[in-house]
Amino acid sequence: MYMLKSEPYRKKLRSGDLSYVDTASGHRFYILIARARPVPDKMVFNGYLIYVYAPVKAAHDSGIDLSKRELICAPQFLSSSGWLRGYFNFVKNVPEYEQYIEKEHVFSSCIFSKAGYANEWGESVEPRPDSLMFALGSHCTLDYDIAEYMGWDLDSAGVE
Repeated sequence: MYMLKSEPYRKKLRSGDLSYVDTASGHRFYILIARARPVPDKMVFNGYLIYVYAPVKAAHDSGIDLSKRELICAPQFLSSSGWLRGYFNFVKNVPEYEQYIEKEHVFSSCIFSKAGYANEWGESVEPRPDSLMFALGSHCTLDYDIAEYMGWDLDSAGVE
């Protein structure tokens, strides 16, 4: 596990919540919740659609300007385990978060759509070349994505 553990966060998460993950190497990755639990009755799971931004050195972090950060991986659904186990540290809610996210996300999904593609609410949509995989990850999934982005040993990622 490359992510550092701190205090669990148990409050209700909302769209626009900004959190961070610190790594043992001193890097800080920001996480923005783009959608908090989209329409649970249509979903097989209650995940959070998140964006994960390129790191900064935690000691040199002078603020949060999401407009100048690139994503390290495609937007993905994660469970609340990262917050509940203390790996994701809540910072604040960003009221203007919608300016940092795509208007619509298209996922490859045979679960919700006969055509094989759905948006984050489980509604059928036309396929797009930038379609994402519709699956629920955890803090371990994100640890793996961080290790891959940083070029670290993937065999050690996601292991608690």
